[in-house]
Amino acid sequence: METILSGSYPQGIGKTKRIANHMPMEEIQVPEISMPYTHQGWTLYTREVKLKRGPKVNIYFFSKRKPKSGKMMDDMPKGYKVGVNKRTGLPYLKKA
Repeated sequence: METILSGSYPQGIGKTKRIANHMPMEEIQVPEISMPYTHQGWTLYTREVKLKRGPKVNIYFFSKRKPKSGKMMDDMPKGYKVGVNKRTGLPYLKKA
């Protein structure tokens, strides 16, 4: 069975059709999709690492591929800026 939804449509626009068993049309909230921080094709990642003497620290690194562990960073960490190795072209973070 096919149901036709009607409403006040401007001239020249047809009616919307839907199948009766589907969910009614309603506004759907889409979660915000954040873009990863990139620099010249390199994506910034972070990983929590446990040091030998006990404390855990966050390390930041750039990669062109998805690493085995680590999360993509949406923004640059505060207090850092990007530097580029002159010889290899690899970007790195240094304290500002």
